[in-house]
Amino acid sequence: MGGLVHDTFVLRVSLLSKEYRLIRQALTVLLGFTVAINELHSSPAVAQTVTAESMLPVHVAAAERYRLFADATRSEQLTLNPQPLFVWSNPRRARGQIGHLFVWMNHDCPGAVATIFSFPWQSDATKQRIVHELHSLLESTLVSDNDSVVQPWVPTGGIDLVELLGAGEIPTNATRRAFAMRQLSRRLEAHTLDQEHTRWPLRVLPKELLSYESDDCSGTMFAMLGDVGSDPELLLLIEARKATTAKPETEETTDKWRWRLAPIRMTDQEIVVRFDGQPLWESVHDATNTRFNNKKRTYFRFQDAMVDASAISPQAN
Repeated sequence: MGGLVHDTFVLRVSLLSKEYRLIRQALTVLLGFTVAINELHSSPAVAQTVTAESMLPVHVAAAERYRLFADATRSEQLTLNPQPLFVWSNPRRARGQIGHLFVWMNHDCPGAVATIFSFPWQSDATKQRIVHELHSLLESTLVSDNDSVVQPWVPTGGIDLVELLGAGEIPTNATRRAFAMRQLSRRLEAHTLDQEHTRWPLRVLPKELLSYESDDCSGTMFAMLGDVGSDPELLLLIEARKATTAKPETEETTDKWRWRLAPIRMTDQEIVVRFDGQPLWESVHDATNTRFNNKKRTYFRFQDAMVDASAISPQAN
């Protein structure tokens, strides 16, 4: 009887803890919306000017100042697409964030991404702090030149790709491959962990942000968003990669295509990714993997300039 009472008590405590976490998350979300709305009401002129459309020229100008190269020879410069892949907002964090996601192409494939976003500085909606959140998409060491920012971006290596074991056959037809990649994106799940280790589930957008094809790679880029707003916390590069292997005894080579995934962190929080319910990849904070950069600095985040929001034209586009 004592054991039954103890088990019942543990079960009730577990349920109460779960209910507490859910209530806490709901209150946090509600508080974020309330703060954002109150600040807009307190400054109606700024509410009319600080929009994704009005901030776009500011964010494009920040992205255009980067000159990115595929390696240390600087012989191949990446090309920025000034049209954002994605426009997002997050009313809960930093009293309201507005951002644009940009991509630099390395020939036919993406070579780097950056989210340039703004938020009210020290509760003053008339002052918008600009934040740069960058990530290389290259297996080689990307080189970045930008003399106008307060902190240089200096990657020390390339990204790591994870093989998707059990992902199935790779279709030879491009249309079918694209469909297969969408199906694979639905088999991936992820969540972030904030500084208090509260778990925040991410959801994948059903439509890819970008599709690309080259001789040895076919890929798509998907975004996984947070629970509030449309902030892309994680990008997923799902690719069919051609790997060439040699047979020493015959000196022949064979090509084999494999499914690969590059999880691209776009958040200062910890992330856990699972495939078919099994652990696949994680980004956990330590001495070299911090809120602001990972070990090889393929991910880098910093606060840059501040702009006067009251001087931004509401008609800017």
